[in-house]
Amino acid sequence: MRIVAGPANQADIQEKRVESAARQFEGMLINQMLAPMAKAPEGEGNTDGSASQVRETAVQALSSAVSQAGGIGMARMLVRQLQGKHQSVAKETPH
Repeated sequence: MRIVAGPANQADIQEKRVESAARQFEGMLINQMLAPMAKAPEGEGNTDGSASQVRETAVQALSSAVSQAGGIGMARMLVRQLQGKHQSVAKETPH
């Protein structure tokens, strides 16, 4: 049996997609902001790259934790902006 989503369900699905995309974008942004932390400091004697790999993994874990804990507010702001634009377009569109 296939359930067809009605207008209310489609709006809910679209809202969840927007929220998910905003969280993913925020996670990528946080990762980019923290990425310089993974760079090797000047004069570091490690030539095998293991310390660099550990730093990169730590930065990824930190960005994931920040994002999971609610992030920096960017996702919420994006969702509000996108939903506001969606609502204003819906009002302007003749039915």
